[in-house]
Amino acid sequence: MIENIYEKLKAGLVVAGIILVLVSIPTAISWSNSLYPSRTVTVSAEGKTIVSPDLATVSFSVLTQGSDPAKLESDNAQKMTDAIDFVKSKGIDAKDIATTAYNLSPNYDYGKYGSNPKIVGYTLTQTATLKIRDFSKVAPVLGGLSDKGVNQISSVTFSVENSDKYLAPARSEAFAKAEVKAAEMAKS
Repeated sequence: MIENIYEKLKAGLVVAGIILVLVSIPTAISWSNSLYPSRTVTVSAEGKTIVSPDLATVSFSVLTQGSDPAKLESDNAQKMTDAIDFVKSKGIDAKDIATTAYNLSPNYDYGKYGSNPKIVGYTLTQTATLKIRDFSKVAPVLGGLSDKGVNQISSVTFSVENSDKYLAPARSEAFAKAEVKAAEMAKS
């Protein structure tokens, strides 16, 4: 019986040894490859294109507060409609105007320590984002929004609308410079 256990133990150790050797082979190969430096040269280069922005993106909100959510929604919707109609009257295309956020949340009175909070009203915020391609319209649009009930202008950003057509020449320039550098390195 004990001999049978020793035989099984010996066989198990042999199998474990074989598995250990097999698992170690990839690590040993990887280590031996690291001893020989690879024959690789890396070349980098830069290409530049300077472009003026051609698109202004404006985000604005109408924030209303009150105790009746239905009245808030009606008042807020009217102010946002007035603002969007104003923006359209300044020549901004409807496809460049989008509602991007709508949030109705309760306002709480937390009272004294230990008391349960009570809802004392609501805040409704509706946000729209518009794209302006004619920069001469940016100031008049921004200046007139507050008269239409807009009470938050959260961002005005300037960007390039189709940057890919400007990136391609810069990439070509970078590749050409990299090829020249690589050729110079190959000579030495």
